[in-house]
Amino acid sequence: MGGVSEARRVEFFKLSRAIQDRFVGSAGNVFAPLPLLFQHVSPKTPLYWAGASLVSLIALVFVARTGYGDLTSALSWHGFVACIEYILLIAGVIGCAVRAVHLRKRITQLPYRPGIYTFPMCLVDARSEKFDVVDMNTLVAATAVQGPVAKVLLQFQSGRKIEIPVDNAQAADAAVVAINGNKEEVRAALERNDPGEIVSLDPLHQPRFSSPVAPRDAYAAYAPPWAKFFFAIGLGVGVVVGPVMWLARNSGSDTRMYKTASKADSVDSYKAYLAHGRAHADEVRDTLLPHAELQIAIAQNTPEALLEYIASHPDSKIKPEVDAALRTALLAALADAKKSGTLAALGSFASKHAAQKSFVQKELAASMHDVYARELTAYLAKAPTKDKAVAPFIEKLFAWAEAHGPSVEIKARRRTNSNLDKADKFLEKVPTFMGQVSYPTRYFDTAHSQKREVAAMGVFAERLSGVFSKELIEFKLAGEGPDPAQPIPAFTVPTLLITHVEDWSTLTYETKVPRGCFVGIIYHFEVDFYLPGDAKPYKWKQDIGKGAPLGILDKPGEGSNEDRLYESMSTDTFKLMEDRYLATIIPAEK
Repeated sequence: MGGVSEARRVEFFKLSRAIQDRFVGSAGNVFAPLPLLFQHVSPKTPLYWAGASLVSLIALVFVARTGYGDLTSALSWHGFVACIEYILLIAGVIGCAVRAVHLRKRITQLPYRPGIYTFPMCLVDARSEKFDVVDMNTLVAATAVQGPVAKVLLQFQSGRKIEIPVDNAQAADAAVVAINGNKEEVRAALERNDPGEIVSLDPLHQPRFSSPVAPRDAYAAYAPPWAKFFFAIGLGVGVVVGPVMWLARNSGSDTRMYKTASKADSVDSYKAYLAHGRAHADEVRDTLLPHAELQIAIAQNTPEALLEYIASHPDSKIKPEVDAALRTALLAALADAKKSGTLAALGSFASKHAAQKSFVQKELAASMHDVYARELTAYLAKAPTKDKAVAPFIEKLFAWAEAHGPSVEIKARRRTNSNLDKADKFLEKVPTFMGQVSYPTRYFDTAHSQKREVAAMGVFAERLSGVFSKELIEFKLAGEGPDPAQPIPAFTVPTLLITHVEDWSTLTYETKVPRGCFVGIIYHFEVDFYLPGDAKPYKWKQDIGKGAPLGILDKPGEGSNEDRLYESMSTDTFKLMEDRYLATIIPAEK
């Protein structure tokens, strides 16, 4: 059936006795008007309340079982909030059950059969004592619907549609004929406003006369005294039974947890019990747990086990013995860290046992120094010997890194030189001059130089990082160096500073196909390696002259010929500088 929210509402038990009797008689096929259609519908409200009672019972069982005897669950012991839950759930079980029984009883005692009745003048949804009544004079159409279940479809002016099942297709057709046949009779009765006719068509119309011997008192709804207080009844039972159930459940859960912990006889099981149990807490805390922890700590001989034991027993009477065991365990852990041969393993050990470093401070310092010494010794054994200043500088670099950390910064900067400007002016007079594109200064400006500097710094970082362990000495790109026009600042970390300037070699080159003019370049490089507080950096200087590689013009490529030529020239020269400088530090491969 469709919704009937727009229908008028009539409450059966508030009707006069005369109308009640008429409706009961009509609904029972005793006297007119008889129903043209009827669909028996059992109200679901009692089922809803019964379902709510069952859901409350299931929830009560679920809550009671949640965490029961579980050492790992915070819900193994239910607090006061859970007690309130027990009370409310028990109230739900009892209260909803009482309500369901009352409603079911009330429905079974109705003087008519619950359902949907179609009378000539009105359709009455009488599934309970509260009726929804729709006037049939608003009916637009009544049609028989064929299918697995025959139905009669009623359509009203409001757009409401109501489908009522019937026994078979013949019954559906007959009902449609009857409903449509009564339309004129209903209309005429309403126009004449004849009470007698209307009473014969509408079971809810007040009759003009009633039997003098008929009962005067209206039917009354079934309402035993306890029905109105269903929730109070449930809450009362909950208040009495809930706390008892709560206490019994917690006691049983605690006993099961204690038995489980005792059977496992482990640190974890006893700690889990202390986290959630109560009844045997003193025995577990003072006797069982300390005994289990001490045995495990001695057997494991690890700093963690002993530290855990010390933390859990601050008033231990055997502190000298515990300290001796702790030192032994720390030395064993330090020996394991030394096996990797890395500073990271030793640092991890030191960080992990920072509070206990005093027990093995001397041994830890010696182990960390051994890592630096081993790396330095291995380097010096194969270091290049061409520049005698390299080895002493690397030794000082290692000393700095051991004292202050591994970070080494690589920076680059460019000095300007006016000779390239002279090359620009000179080329203006050359017959193959192509305009601004021929000016060499365009290809050695800040943008071009920074690109080459970043590439060079990247090569330095990559290749030097392959020489030393990054955890001991780590090269990092640090961007642009200090202003060349200013004195060198006091660096706070070791800094490798690459300084370069490009100068005109005074050589010029012309080509007719393709047409163009170019100049040779002298690249001046200075690479200085500074250590904070050391007045003598490791210095390296070299000038590299480069002629115009005109062969590049015969190869296809992107950009102008001038850009490609000077970029190729600079790339080759920077790579040559990188190889020559790094050869003074990086051992040659054998």
